[in-house]
Amino acid sequence: MNSSGVATLATTNLPVGADSLTAVYSGNADFGTSTSNVFGRNGQPPDQHHDNASRRSESGCNGADVMLTATVSPAPTGSTLGTVSFYNGATLLGAITVNSSGLAVFTSSSLPVGALSITAVYSGNAGFSGSTSSALTETVVAATVTTSTTLTASPNPAFDGQPATLTATVSPAPTGSPAGTVSFYSGTTLLGAGTLNASGVATFTTSSLVVGADSLTAVYAGNAGFAASGSSALSLTVNTSFTVTAPTTAVPVAPGGAATVDITVPPLGGAFNGVVTLSASGLPAGATAAFNPATVTPGSAGAPTVMTIQLATLAAGIRARNLPANHPRLPAGHSPWCSVCSAVCLAWCADENTCQDGSRWFSCSRVSELQPPSSRVAVADSRILRRHRPETTRLRSRGPADRSRPRPR
Repeated sequence: MNSSGVATLATTNLPVGADSLTAVYSGNADFGTSTSNVFGRNGQPPDQHHDNASRRSESGCNGADVMLTATVSPAPTGSTLGTVSFYNGATLLGAITVNSSGLAVFTSSSLPVGALSITAVYSGNAGFSGSTSSALTETVVAATVTTSTTLTASPNPAFDGQPATLTATVSPAPTGSPAGTVSFYSGTTLLGAGTLNASGVATFTTSSLVVGADSLTAVYAGNAGFAASGSSALSLTVNTSFTVTAPTTAVPVAPGGAATVDITVPPLGGAFNGVVTLSASGLPAGATAAFNPATVTPGSAGAPTVMTIQLATLAAGIRARNLPANHPRLPAGHSPWCSVCSAVCLAWCADENTCQDGSRWFSCSRVSELQPPSSRVAVADSRILRRHRPETTRLRSRGPADRSRPRPR
């Protein structure tokens, strides 16, 4: 048989008379065997022929090329050989011109999924009549892409009660809607499921893993275009842990006072024989916390400790103001004082605001209630001091300040 599907035999040994001839195809790896209809050599009208439809296999995948071949016997002759139309049921798939060997080959990658009934209809020509093949059943299945699934866990190892995130990655990332789901197992126990995202990743978080070495797997269910797959087993070690418990009742503590709180450190998931060092955070400003004992070993029954909180003592104070670098200075030997409250001031007035009792010169801290001496010098307004040389007058002993206006230089 040649590449056109034609085999010929030349013989001179046919007996005289009406010979009944058949041809038997042996088949190969892709094509099944077949036998032609009986052909009468003598007395058969020249316009009689047989139409046979075949394909390489009896099933195909959606999206893959499927080749349908129709053979018209005997091969038509003439200026126009005719065409073969291929049908799926009553639906026309396409029409192909018959070649000189009586063959018409139709290829399609868009056959629908399912069991198809394929027929080939030869149109005939001036010397050969039309004919229709018997139905050929063609099963088209959805094409699937082979996938692989891998599984990771974080953290690993984990502590009892600690959330662990399981991440499954399916390669290549499935497309379609839906992309599919991944089920996560510990041994044969289903932990939960996650939906694949566009990157082929599904996650699931659990805090219910049992203490010990857990054998985890992830199974991708597949979808219309991607095959199912499962991961290899992943061992995640879950260790025992501990927690800290304390009374929930509020404990009032005055400034400078202290309070004690009974603390218990019980194990989780079994005996915890590690050393736990205790500390406290979120305390008020200036407060301290101490534990007695400062370290415990929970074991299988838990361990107690006592926390003592010491609050800071509150003290009244006034925020000091900084002395500006360019503030005018007093003459040597003189001290600043407040004319209204008669107290020595401790800091210069940085922003020329009034002091506590209304004076505009200096910030009065009221720390010292010293009365000004009889020869105290009053200072002019600080804004004037920036532009003029200050001149002052003597004050009467323990009397109010009698300022004279400074003369411009």
